[in-house]
Amino acid sequence: MDQRSNATLFRPGLVPTILSFVTACTAAVVLMNADASAQSPAPAPASTDGAFIADPASVRSLGFSTVWQVGVRIGPQTKATGIDATDPDNDSVFVRDTGPGVARVLVRDGRTVWRDRIGEPTDRVLSVARAPQPKRDQVVVCLDSGILAADFMTGRLAARHKITRLPTTPAVVAGDYAIFGSKAGQVVWQQLSIGAFMHVNGVPGTVVDEPQPLPDAVAVGSSSGEVAVFSAGRGKSVWRHDVGAGVVGNLASDPVSVYARCSDHSVHAMDIGSGKMRWRWKSSDELGGRLFAAGGLVLTRIEGGDLVALESLRDTATDMSLRDGRVAWRSSVVGDPICMIDDDFMLWDARTRTATTISSAGGKVSATARFPDAVGIAVSRTEQPDLYLLSANGLLQRCAPLKPTGESTPASKPEIKPAPTADADSDADAAPDADANAESESTEP
Repeated sequence: MDQRSNATLFRPGLVPTILSFVTACTAAVVLMNADASAQSPAPAPASTDGAFIADPASVRSLGFSTVWQVGVRIGPQTKATGIDATDPDNDSVFVRDTGPGVARVLVRDGRTVWRDRIGEPTDRVLSVARAPQPKRDQVVVCLDSGILAADFMTGRLAARHKITRLPTTPAVVAGDYAIFGSKAGQVVWQQLSIGAFMHVNGVPGTVVDEPQPLPDAVAVGSSSGEVAVFSAGRGKSVWRHDVGAGVVGNLASDPVSVYARCSDHSVHAMDIGSGKMRWRWKSSDELGGRLFAAGGLVLTRIEGGDLVALESLRDTATDMSLRDGRVAWRSSVVGDPICMIDDDFMLWDARTRTATTISSAGGKVSATARFPDAVGIAVSRTEQPDLYLLSANGLLQRCAPLKPTGESTPASKPEIKPAPTADADSDADAAPDADANAESESTEP
């Protein structure tokens, strides 16, 4: 450095400025260290990490691993409200929003294929389900005002069904029919290929919940106390059974029985083929929650109290004394059962947004995780399902069961993508109405 440079560096007034700057920095470092040493112990980690709806550690504790989380395209100024994992081919899931709108999301990578507005703002969406057929692949949307069908590939409106009976329950798809409960105990078969009413059967009273799918049949429960099974294709009665008190809530089934919870605090198990009673269990307290059958047990809940597991697969054919249902265990855990993962039941409490797994052997809690951002939850099947969590802003997280070896199911690293919103709803062109002269057949009881 030459003398002129040194003179510039050490000219009067500059050195004190440099010294003041160094002193200030040193003091700041000292204060930062002092503040850090005075801090209280770090708080416990939150139940979410701020990126995922359900943080990977909590998901793993429940028996799942995160495959992906993406932002689903929803309408502008709308909120996501629910998920339907009802595709029999497990190709797509459907996200509902307040538009009202429905978006098709690919299971393999979370890509939004399409999003369309459905119905009017006053319509209530009861169910969304795919109905794949060789010449017609549609998404059937059941509204409280009617039935709509959208093209599975494009999302464009394919049919606006002619409705003579309004749905009061969600619809289940069986072959070429959407089957739902209507007023005055009617069970309606809406034929999808022609877009019009085809069959009707019914029960006394009112149909209390959506039809329960069975092999080649559906079961419904009545407020008058009748459980009825109808053929899925023709709507003919297969069997009827009077349980003696009004059916409350959903029916459940397994390969052996159909199960109903009744207003007299009882649970009935009826043979799936004949409708004959296999066993009956009665509580002194009111029952509530969701009825669930899997793993050789039927789960019900004492209203405001314990979860009760009943032995479902007991052989009562030769011993009438076994007709009284038997409790396998009770657990004080909260939430409704939604699936089995390995040997555990998984429960979801919508009020606190808490997921819990409990042992099927004794009801002991194995893991609990709270997901405060989850406004919707769905599973793809009853046992070893994919798990989907949805937030109001359109984030959707897919979780898959862990393999028995403990390795995660996804082959690629989990990814998170931002949540876009649709600039505008799709302009779906309405298909022509179904043949107005289509023949309808009535099988009124």
